[in-house]
Amino acid sequence: MATDEMIAAPLPQDRLEALFVAHQENLIRTAQIVLGKRHLAEDVVSEVFAALWQNKHRLNRVESLLPYIRRSVINRARSAGQRTRKHEALDEHLPLDGVGTADQVVAMFEYRAVLAAVRQLPRRQMTVVILRYWHGMTIADVAAAMSISEGAVKAHGFKATAAMKRTLEGDGHGPID
Repeated sequence: MATDEMIAAPLPQDRLEALFVAHQENLIRTAQIVLGKRHLAEDVVSEVFAALWQNKHRLNRVESLLPYIRRSVINRARSAGQRTRKHEALDEHLPLDGVGTADQVVAMFEYRAVLAAVRQLPRRQMTVVILRYWHGMTIADVAAAMSISEGAVKAHGFKATAAMKRTLEGDGHGPID
C-alpha cells in the first residue's frame, strides 16, 4: 500500500536543506565514530547530501528520510574508512582542555576504548550500536532504518555487546557487567 509520502512529488530543495541544517552536526558525529577524524566525517556527510540531491527524484519513495540518511552516512563512512585507513585513533579530536579530575581523564580514556571497540565490529553490528545507543532509536526504528527484522536488530545488538565486552576486557578494563 502506497503512503502519501511515497507517491509525493520529488523531494523539495528546502526540505533537504532543512534536514541538512537540523541534523548535520549529529550526522558528522556519527561518521566520526566510524572514521575517527572530523574532517573525513564532514566530507562523508557532504557526499551523502550531494548524492541525495542528485537523486532527489527517487527520494519520494523513501518513507522515513532521516533513518535512511543515517544509514547512508554510516555505510559511506565505513567505505571511506576502508579506503583510507584501517583504524585510526580519535585522540587528536577529543579535547583535553579543562580536564581537571582523575575521573574525567579515566572517563575520556574509557570513551576512546569504547569507540575503538565499536570500530572493530562488523558493519551491521556497528550500525545497530550507533543507531540504538548514539541516536537513541528504538529497536523498531533501527529495524526500519536498516530494512531488517526487529529480531535481527536484537541479535546484532547482542553479538555487538558480547564482542565489545570481550574486546574491552581483553584491553585490561577488567570484568564488564
